[in-house]
Amino acid sequence: MLSRSLTSCFRQLSISAAPTQCRTAAPVLRRALHSSAPVWKKTSTAVEEDQQSTSSLFGDITTPTGSTVLDTVASRAGESQTPKKKEDGSEEEEAIDYTKVDFTNDPDVLAHNFPKPEKPTEILLSPLKREIYEAAIAQYGSYSPKQIITLPDGRRFKLSLTREELEFLQPSVYLTSVRIKGSYKKGTVFTRLLREMDLKQAITQCHFSKKRMARDVGEMLTRGIDHAKKLEIDPEQLYISQIWVGKEPFIQKRVHFKGRGRSGIMHHPYIHIKAILKTKQTKQEFEQAKKDRIANRKVWQQHHNAPIKVYRGSNQYQW
Repeated sequence: MLSRSLTSCFRQLSISAAPTQCRTAAPVLRRALHSSAPVWKKTSTAVEEDQQSTSSLFGDITTPTGSTVLDTVASRAGESQTPKKKEDGSEEEEAIDYTKVDFTNDPDVLAHNFPKPEKPTEILLSPLKREIYEAAIAQYGSYSPKQIITLPDGRRFKLSLTREELEFLQPSVYLTSVRIKGSYKKGTVFTRLLREMDLKQAITQCHFSKKRMARDVGEMLTRGIDHAKKLEIDPEQLYISQIWVGKEPFIQKRVHFKGRGRSGIMHHPYIHIKAILKTKQTKQEFEQAKKDRIANRKVWQQHHNAPIKVYRGSNQYQW
């Protein structure tokens, strides 16, 4: 009965029938296709032939290997979403749920987030220079270019360092502030007060100053005490070697309304303050080096800026 109905429908579609006949044939086709008639299935050989005929340019990459897309991606990466089984049949332990792990006290995480600062000798000097410099500090307590330094293996050296290298090698603390509301000129006037001042004394001056930016500068200098302790530097021996003001790139603007229909633009500048703290021993060493340079200068006197003349009756020059 089903084959007869299908044959009659196809005959009606093959001939040039009226539109009403096509509309009546369509429901018959849908009922025939959705009926419980036996469906022809491909064999394994037919599937292999179709795969060979429709092979993709990317090979097996686009062929799904799992029940879901996630399983397919996991299998491509060499990982399985289900726990693997051991040879004895028991399942391996499940993966660690890192959302339940406390990383606040994990030593590896703390070492990554808060790395230990490197020493300047490890960054600037070569291995031999570093060994000589550390031996000079161990033998004499400080460095001097005239020192003869003896290494543990018996070799003797004289180490010559430039002034820039000496400044970098001295223990120091670098500080920077947040964005401060103020102008460059006002910040420069205030920071001149703190130059060459002891750290604790500068913090006291910031506490009692009436300047608006004094509070932010005081917080920055107080942070320097904590940084010095982490660097194993005594905060009592620190002083402000350098402190300067810089302009922030973003300047806030707003409309300035004036009388008689006029207007302008008001600028609200922001600044930042940076400082370098060094030890008092460093200051004494540089002052002593300056005195030594002055004392070791050769005696020199400038000649008079006058033409050369000869004494009358003499062959001597008159300067």
